[in-house]
Amino acid sequence: MVIDEKIVMSVIVLLIILLPVSVFADFGPKPTLSILIKNSKDEACFVTLACDPDTENPDPDKMYLYTDGNIYAYLYKDPSYIATSYVKSNDYFDMKIDSIGYYNITGLGIPYAFNLVLQYESGEVVVSDLGTNDKFYGLVLFDAESGSVKNITALDKEYYMFYYKTIIDILLCVVVTLVVEILISLPFRIKPLKVLVLANIATQILLHTVIFATYHIF
Repeated sequence: MVIDEKIVMSVIVLLIILLPVSVFADFGPKPTLSILIKNSKDEACFVTLACDPDTENPDPDKMYLYTDGNIYAYLYKDPSYIATSYVKSNDYFDMKIDSIGYYNITGLGIPYAFNLVLQYESGEVVVSDLGTNDKFYGLVLFDAESGSVKNITALDKEYYMFYYKTIIDILLCVVVTLVVEILISLPFRIKPLKVLVLANIATQILLHTVIFATYHIF
């Protein structure tokens, strides 16, 4: 008995469409604020966003509500905990790096205007000036000495320090795709090869630039 391939494919497509599949609404990218910290002390530190005074304490056993005028933030009761905890900011070149994801201040994610609050393992606290962010993946430079916060753009060297791994990945994708397509084209004697190479380089760079810009610039 010969089974028609079209019937088999039709059944498979129908099963894919009709059968229930478990999904999770929380999947997908989330707004993130990445922070490069310069001029910090040579000790572990923890960075968070200032919050509303009625924001729920994320860890009542370990954290307390820090107050400085109209600035509120949950910091560690025992700051020495920072040195041995995953919450500390990581070393990155001659700076430190940290990131903040969804934060329950407005219920909408990273706020447009914010203050950063840094706590050293020694207990010292530094509050930043008011900063702003309107990007899905925000990137700011926090000067722990002066308290200033500025958005990092493609004109700043810190931008390329932060994204150097992404840039290398994009270049590798271009090279690998190019090699594979050239190897595939050889048996078919596709010519001119120069057009194939230039077209692939252009389309790969354009594709990755659009994807990158969608999340990191706009």
